[in-house]
Amino acid sequence: MNMSRAAGWAALVFFAFMAVGTLIVEQVEKTREHDRRQIVSQLAASSAYTLERQLSRSLSATYALASILHQYGEVRDFDELAREMIRTYGGISSLQLAPGGVIFNIYPLAGNEKAFGHDLLRDPQRRTEALKAIESRQLTLAGPVKLIQGGVGVIGRLPVFVRGGETGERFWGFATVLMRLEDLLVASNLAQLEQHGYAYDLARLNPDTTRWESFARSRRPLAAGPVNFVFDVPNGKWRLSMTPASGWRTSLVVALDYALLAIFSVAVTALIYILLRQPELLQVVVQKRTAELCESNRRLEDEIRQRTRAEKEVRRLNAELEQRVRERTSQLEVSNRELESFSYSVSHDLRAPLRHIEGYSRILLDDFGDRIGEEEKQYLERICRSSDRMKELIDNLLKLARFSRWDLQMKSVDLSSLARQVAEELQSEEPQRRVTFRIADKLTVFADAELIRIALENLLGNAWKYTGRTENAVIEFDAAESDGRRVFFVRDNGAGFEMKHADKLFGVFQRLHSATEFEGVGIGLATVQRIVQRHGGRIWAEGEMGKGATFYFTL
Repeated sequence: MNMSRAAGWAALVFFAFMAVGTLIVEQVEKTREHDRRQIVSQLAASSAYTLERQLSRSLSATYALASILHQYGEVRDFDELAREMIRTYGGISSLQLAPGGVIFNIYPLAGNEKAFGHDLLRDPQRRTEALKAIESRQLTLAGPVKLIQGGVGVIGRLPVFVRGGETGERFWGFATVLMRLEDLLVASNLAQLEQHGYAYDLARLNPDTTRWESFARSRRPLAAGPVNFVFDVPNGKWRLSMTPASGWRTSLVVALDYALLAIFSVAVTALIYILLRQPELLQVVVQKRTAELCESNRRLEDEIRQRTRAEKEVRRLNAELEQRVRERTSQLEVSNRELESFSYSVSHDLRAPLRHIEGYSRILLDDFGDRIGEEEKQYLERICRSSDRMKELIDNLLKLARFSRWDLQMKSVDLSSLARQVAEELQSEEPQRRVTFRIADKLTVFADAELIRIALENLLGNAWKYTGRTENAVIEFDAAESDGRRVFFVRDNGAGFEMKHADKLFGVFQRLHSATEFEGVGIGLATVQRIVQRHGGRIWAEGEMGKGATFYFTL
């Protein structure tokens, strides 16, 4: 289809979509306005109900005062009683008693001093309402009016009659409740609704003119067509009118709706135009894409050939690398076995000459001690002590080599029970020490029971040794979860260590404290590390000088 015909059809579609869309937007706006009216009606009814209920509660105080006066003829401790009533009924600014129409009792007096002594029956603005109240013997609600003491308020007056007079009753005066207008607006949530974007108008029906007179309104005026809610008050009616402050229709939303309609219409028009022109454009595109596809196929074939050659080379290199890894692994295994055998043989072969050195030194001390000097005796004793230490080192080396060749017998092991056994053995060896053991319950693991006991003996023994100079020593054995794995730990509050030396802890014959401070040969933690590694785990430590250490391990 040529360009002019395609443009004509596209314009026709555009105007059709705009016409239909306008009808839809108008219908949507009517629905939105109806929904807004429902919401505002509920809010107005709720606020009016709250206001009516608050008025009723506050005005009930006048009936309570009238009842007391009718029964006793007076109100004793008026201030105390009024304070309690204000607290009970709520919403009351002040309570007043006006015997004979003259206000003589006010609570609270502060802020209301100007009303004291005011004669309601002689006040031209209050006299008419006061006389009507006496005549009707009913509670009347005056206002909102400007108060003598300042401000605007609503006044509830109940004429009080007591026993006496020719008819058996006589007019005593008035029981009055004063409610400030701003307190009523707060109680009815109108001030809060104004903050949330609503406008309101509160009016009362003038009984003389039968016209509604507004006495409270929001800062922003009502929109057209407000929602009205009328409710009864003593001797009158009030009306609460409410609208959204921005009106029932939000111009921004309407503009956005029409903008979206215009965008959609333009998009559909453009789509129709493109579809009508598509056959002609498609032919050009097909020719171009065919040429591009041929070029892509050529490049792809070249890339496939290169990738095939590269894959063959990678497979060859992988096979060569795997062969080298197998050869190297075999060499390392042979070397490790030879090294372990050598260590075992050397350690074992050192025992015989060491026994000879120690034996002959003992003979010299025992048989010829009285023939040699003190200095020579000290030399011989040093030889004996060094021989003992050498034997201990050799024994530990043999144990360490034996752990590498140990055949693991895996089964379920109760670590809590093993730890308690080790703790009891440590305490029995030094019963004079006061050390608190905290061993968690139900710590079980699948491991070689004998090796795990040796590891716990070394870790708990290490904690026992390095808390030897700590008062109120505590040794703890527990477990925690870290990255989905169970981590066991032994913690103490002993000598501790500096973290910069942590990498030396697990070396053979490595010590961070001198032998004069704490005894030992420096092979216990190396043994623990070897056992943990045989179980496929790892061990590490954290500590601080003078504050203790914690050894963590996994299995």
